[in-house]
Amino acid sequence: MVKLTSFDFFRKLPREYTYGTASGGVLSILVLLIVPMLIFFETLTFLSGEIQTDIVIDPNSEENLRINFNVTMLRLPCQFTEIDVFNFFGSKRRDIEKEIQKVVVTGQMGEKFLHYHYEVPRPAVDNPARAAKTLVPPGFQVKSLNKDNFNETLQKDKFAFVNFHAEWCHWCRELQPIWKSFAVAAEQKDMNVNIYNVHCPDNPEICGQQQKIAGYPTLRMFHQGTALHPDFQFQRTEDVLLKYVEKVIIDSHDGPPTRSEKPRAVAAVREHAEEGCNVSGTLYVKRVPGNFVVLANSRDHNFDPKGTNTTHIVHHLTFGDQLTPAQLKQIPKNARHDIDPFEKELFSSPAEHTSHEHYIKLVSTFYRLGRLGSSEVLGYRITASNHFYDSEPSVPDVKFSYDMSPTAAVVTRGGRRWYEFLTNLFAIIGGFYVVMELTDGLFYRAKQAIKTASGKKS
Repeated sequence: MVKLTSFDFFRKLPREYTYGTASGGVLSILVLLIVPMLIFFETLTFLSGEIQTDIVIDPNSEENLRINFNVTMLRLPCQFTEIDVFNFFGSKRRDIEKEIQKVVVTGQMGEKFLHYHYEVPRPAVDNPARAAKTLVPPGFQVKSLNKDNFNETLQKDKFAFVNFHAEWCHWCRELQPIWKSFAVAAEQKDMNVNIYNVHCPDNPEICGQQQKIAGYPTLRMFHQGTALHPDFQFQRTEDVLLKYVEKVIIDSHDGPPTRSEKPRAVAAVREHAEEGCNVSGTLYVKRVPGNFVVLANSRDHNFDPKGTNTTHIVHHLTFGDQLTPAQLKQIPKNARHDIDPFEKELFSSPAEHTSHEHYIKLVSTFYRLGRLGSSEVLGYRITASNHFYDSEPSVPDVKFSYDMSPTAAVVTRGGRRWYEFLTNLFAIIGGFYVVMELTDGLFYRAKQAIKTASGKKS
């Protein structure tokens, strides 16, 4: 009977026929240290999978495109911040209030959130003549303030109501007869409030630098020189103005409250100088080239292009369904950046009349994220170029223009077969062991040659 030992390819030498060397000991320790590391990294590579990107003609047949955005306009109040959307074919969607959220912010980078902004229903004044009910005496004029007496006068008054206006403003001219009638009525009712005008083109120090007036007319209440917030945002009729002042005085019986003390007060202490607006939401548009614009707009205000500042921060801008954290974790880092390349980027307006445009090219990207590409997720990668320009005489705005690439990317995170992994693993271990064994043999032969040469010399 044939013994199994006759088939042994791995025959052994008795231990007494072998002996150890110091160099062999050092190399053996290196083997014990390095081989586990090689096994760990090879296993990690196997579990992570390999990334492969292919370019194909875009097969995306979605009819609509989802836009996810979060932008802070650092110098534009929420009252005047609007978003308009229109596409290449001329289809427009204006003032999309139901799909967005506005938060009043302040601070150099808009870091302090003050409160949510809700649009106040404000019916239009059909007949300005009827909106002014009180007869104005001949020659009566509302008192005007300038940079020389503005602060001193308001500090002396317990309450003051100021109309910041400009002669070129249509809505300011329409308000003037109503404002005069209201001033006479407030005086007749002894309402303990003084009514004033400030002509902003003649007083840029007050309107621009101190009060940060963004739209005309702006009607602002003051208590002993301290501005109250928010500004008057209701219908501009004599009756509504009188009721507003009465409510402010009642709420301020013991001094104007802060917003935290009385969040529902019609006006509270204005705790900020600069006011901005964080606007965020989700838009659904046709999947054709188009743009959405963040701009200053109001149906009953005019804006000075010179004083409209469009400095902004893009906190977040992505297209398509938002990927889950687990899906994002599987996507390569460079691809993750391309999904939202704007993240928290500041775009400053270096001069007056500055508009910004962000040109965005969208690339449909199919992420095959499971083992061997078993599941597929559709997303969009973005390439963007940004620039600013002088938009005089128009009111500056921020435009995001987007277009579709005719090609798509297919990103596959696959993995090797288990037998490929084992083959590589054994090859690495065996190869490293053989290299160490050859190295030990070289050291041994060199040592023996040195000994032999020394013996001959002696």
